[in-house]
Amino acid sequence: MKLYKSLFMTVLAALAFTSCSDEGYWDKAEIEGTRYSFAQASSNISLTASDNLSEAVVTVYRSSKEGEVTLPLAVAIDSAHMAVLSIADSTVTFAEGSDMAEVIVNVDMSAMAIGAKYQAALALVVDSTAYSISGPMTHTMTVVLNYNWIPAGKGIYASSWDGSQFGITFEKVEGYSDENGYQLYRIPNLYASGYHLEFYTDAAGNAVAAQYGSIPLGITDGGSPVYIYNDYVKYASYCSFTNEGNYYVLNALWRIGSSLYTGCQEQFLWQEGWPGATE
Repeated sequence: MKLYKSLFMTVLAALAFTSCSDEGYWDKAEIEGTRYSFAQASSNISLTASDNLSEAVVTVYRSSKEGEVTLPLAVAIDSAHMAVLSIADSTVTFAEGSDMAEVIVNVDMSAMAIGAKYQAALALVVDSTAYSISGPMTHTMTVVLNYNWIPAGKGIYASSWDGSQFGITFEKVEGYSDENGYQLYRIPNLYASGYHLEFYTDAAGNAVAAQYGSIPLGITDGGSPVYIYNDYVKYASYCSFTNEGNYYVLNALWRIGSSLYTGCQEQFLWQEGWPGATE
């Protein structure tokens, strides 16, 4: 009987220690001193050429609202990313009466390359006794300028696999031009949804290169999947991308299973929006 009574008193003591407060929350042991942390350990900002972002905000919290406090920041930005991301003030200041402060990261979109990622790493420089119990003390911001595909015209496509002809649309990457001035275009959802034929032209619309690799085309009578296979490095004798005006020809291979077959010659006519058209 003594054993049961002892166990009962232990349970009562545990319940008393973790009893509910008047506000409805479990009572917690008080933490001495002000603690600091970032709101998040990381943030990802996805942009397109049509966006106009010049500043990004990183939020920092503290466990008190008393007094104005300024903390130093450790900032790490790769030299290759400094033209895009910068921080003018490597400190963060909490105003009197506020438990939140902001770090401003400057963003220069004009220096961004489409498809590239840029990062800035921040750390709060405080004594370990001021570390947050659960919040992150570092923050990594990643900024990406994504491909934004916009309409670029219409045309007709001719398949060498089954002889069919069908209407197509063209899209281009907004604001994109590589170091040679080449433009990136695609024929979206060519034979199957989610699979596109991408290709490059110069400013006058002359063919430069077509998408490397495989594009799903269809199914054989025996149920095997068929792909357009373009490898202009290994199979240069069979693979090429050329044009005469707004008429384009993609010579490639058919891939069925693990076997490759010659005779693939895809053609399309760029009727509307052709970049080589003159008014």
